[in-house]
Amino acid sequence: MTEKTATPEDLTRLLPALARQAVESYVREEKTVKVGSEDAIFKRNLGVFVTIKKGSSLRGCIGYTEPPWPLGITLIRAAIASATEDPRFPSISPRELDDLVYEVTILTEPREIHINDDKDLGNIRLGRDGLMIDSYGRRGL
Repeated sequence: MTEKTATPEDLTRLLPALARQAVESYVREEKTVKVGSEDAIFKRNLGVFVTIKKGSSLRGCIGYTEPPWPLGITLIRAAIASATEDPRFPSISPRELDDLVYEVTILTEPREIHINDDKDLGNIRLGRDGLMIDSYGRRGL
């Protein structure tokens, strides 16, 4: 039996839909949804960020860079946290749900690079690569 593999176009539709479903279920009923897809990508441990906007305004953004859970669970947790735990905003209310737009960003596995001089900066692709900087026991994105 072969595992299903979603196309990038499928994921562009599926991931925000799952984020929306997770938030709506939690905000309305305090219930956590289950991953409804058998697609192989949902079983991989990948980082994910969920951004929620109301119009052009940010309403919440939470993510996990190196989660211990499969993507499906991580996506659901990040979506709920974006709606209810982002310290910059009050929790999303049921009356806001219809006006929200969801963006899901899947992170590839981190790859270590060393920058010894300015020439090494050419290894970073602006607009595509995210950076996780780890120095002296501190980390930032």
